Amino acid sequence: MADQIQIDEQRLPTLQDIYGSYRLYLNHEHSLINQRLGWNFTIQGFLFTSYTFALNKVADVRVALSQGAMLGVNELKAALHELHVLLFVIAVVGICASASIHVSVWGARLSMNELRRRWSILKCNEGKSLEEVSFSHGFPAIMGGGDPHATKLGFHAPALLSIAVMIAWLLLIVDGLRH
Repeated sequence: MADQIQIDEQRLPTLQDIYGSYRLYLNHEHSLINQRLGWNFTIQGFLFTSYTFALNKVADVRVALSQGAMLGVNELKAALHELHVLLFVIAVVGICASASIHVSVWGARLSMNELRRRWSILKCNEGKSLEEVSFSHGFPAIMGGGDPHATKLGFHAPALLSIAVMIAWLLLIVDGLRH
């Protein structure tokens, strides 16, 4: 019949080809997570340094106010206010950067979980999943070396570190608002 699809058996991917494609995609997602965490820590290092520098300037202005500096008191108070605004802005930028990186890492994790799910539902010989067959063919599991707990534990650092940085910035904002 003219409407039947002709399948070229020689062009069908092998188990090794499929496994390699999935692993390549997973490696790509791991690389994205690594890049995003690198961006986050670079940005956070710059922001914490800027925050510390501005905080040092706050201390300088307070010392000048307490010693009755040459500049007028109003100018020093205005400078102190501007420095407090700067500290607040730096902290908000830090929270936003960390939150956006956290969300993008979460997106990569969802992508990886979907790949793992798709891999596990692929069926071959006698109803076994490809993951079950992969062990008999010498392939490791698609993620976590076969241990589902290892896969989950591997994502704790990227998630928790971003949250910890956000909490640090929030604490600095709260402390700044108290003064």
